[in-house]
Amino acid sequence: MKQESIQIGSTVRIRWPSNRQQGRTSTVSRRGIIATINNGNEDNTTTCSVILEDLVPTPLMDNFLIFPIMNNNTIEESEVEVPMSEIEPLLPFEQSSSDVVVATTVDNDVTIYKKYADDLFKLHDYTNAISYYEAALHRISSNLTNVGGTIVARRNGHCVVAEIDCVENSDDGDSLQCDVTFITSNGEMEEGTISSKDILLSLWDQDMVLRRGKREKQKEKFLQPRILLNLCRCLLHLAEIIDTSSSSDTKHQEQRRMKYKKSAVLGSSIAITLCEYYNNQSDSESHPLLSSLLEKAFLLRSKAFISIGKLSNAFVDAKKVSNQNPNNREAAELIRDVKSLEKRKKIADKKLSKEVCRWIQSATGDL
Repeated sequence: MKQESIQIGSTVRIRWPSNRQQGRTSTVSRRGIIATINNGNEDNTTTCSVILEDLVPTPLMDNFLIFPIMNNNTIEESEVEVPMSEIEPLLPFEQSSSDVVVATTVDNDVTIYKKYADDLFKLHDYTNAISYYEAALHRISSNLTNVGGTIVARRNGHCVVAEIDCVENSDDGDSLQCDVTFITSNGEMEEGTISSKDILLSLWDQDMVLRRGKREKQKEKFLQPRILLNLCRCLLHLAEIIDTSSSSDTKHQEQRRMKYKKSAVLGSSIAITLCEYYNNQSDSESHPLLSSLLEKAFLLRSKAFISIGKLSNAFVDAKKVSNQNPNNREAAELIRDVKSLEKRKKIADKKLSKEVCRWIQSATGDL
């Protein structure tokens, strides 16, 4: 970035090397504010002192639907010295006075938010990409309890599709009670009641409609699950990063990363639920595309399960993909990873068991 194009106090994007778990190092992009510009260094380079924004997204709408809730006191800033060569300007849409798109139609707004998020994702700015992916989801789900609407909700630990039949105030006064019709994976209907707190998001009707006529490419369809999948990719990227610029302790960073991983499980689970529902509702021409999206969703969830230590769940998801597509190398690799981790876990558990036995024998021998 040219020195004359930046000023003290301007917000920029920097490429910042971040240690990742398992000893790897990768470069992520993040925003920061120029604090000072330092000319005339010994090596004739120009550097800037930059106050880095925390690697925690800021909601563009009222709240997040998938990203975990963070306490305000966990938001941190840090100051680092950055070579001018690692500083980039913000994208044009980021330089506007407001990050929020001027509301037009839901269709148009969602498309714009996703494009902005995709552009940030390509720059490895996962933090701000999440904000725009979430804004797209929020625009779709602006009215979660709309009678007649189709939603994804929690039910017995799973994500399910349901249609809202009736809404009334609940006894606790903190939420609404919704009479719904659950739509099972095989298309059967079942009536039930849920709290509005269990509603995750609304389904987007436009995902079942081609935008520009019958000959429009299928890649324009099913935008909502695509947004969810990219959001989960961002979460898993952030979950791997060890922020060396942060002053927070290792325990605090690990708690934050665990929240990201669990949110990736949630987001990919919703994407799977959506794709399975659409598969039952759409024409046969859409099935190959939905099968591809389902593969990606199961693989993402498998990775997320591995990251939180739920190896049996990870194996099931990877195996589903492998059974449907035996040539999928990523699924085969995940299956090998799970088996390797399970083997190591058994060895570690066996070693721990022996140590406990020796400790008990030593303790009882002194009595």
